[in-house]
Amino acid sequence: MKDASSRLPFLDLLRAVASQAIVWHHLAFYGPLSDSAHDVAASLIDGLAQHARLAVQVFFVVSGYLTAVGLRGREPMSARQFGALLGARYRRIGLPYLGAMLLAIVANEVARHWMDHPSISAPPSMGQLLAHVFLVHDLVGYEPLSAGIWYLAIDLQLVVLVGLVFWLSSVATGTLRGPLVGRAVLAL
Repeated sequence: MKDASSRLPFLDLLRAVASQAIVWHHLAFYGPLSDSAHDVAASLIDGLAQHARLAVQVFFVVSGYLTAVGLRGREPMSARQFGALLGARYRRIGLPYLGAMLLAIVANEVARHWMDHPSISAPPSMGQLLAHVFLVHDLVGYEPLSAGIWYLAIDLQLVVLVGLVFWLSSVATGTLRGPLVGRAVLAL
């Protein structure tokens, strides 16, 4: 955990506001609650359903910035360090995600017995579960088990991509020298 002096309060505020916008978007867009609420406050629900999801862009920008700051000034990365970077990111978002997925699967099973609604997912297959464990469900063509899960998958995939580019640039600059190599690494 970072100490208070290394925190960036403005980014924390952006993430807090964006997270609340996403919660309201989900309440306005998914499930039977949104159907009932639309009858009461159609303009508000339509606005939240359409515009509050834009807060996801805040998460992508902040995550990209913090990833770049975390890699800035590092020495060239070995394959082991690259694996450790990805492992740390997976532990940070993947473990809570797995708990949330288990809860979503159980909630879907309970809800399936009480009502019939299009927001209730079908029981997952083993392939779908494995794809979700590795956060590649969209890449391999599986339907997400819960709304918003796509974000975590893309976030991890972007960190993998940025980490891979950083690692490859470390390899390139460690084995090759010259101004063209530096420019190629920057372009990469």
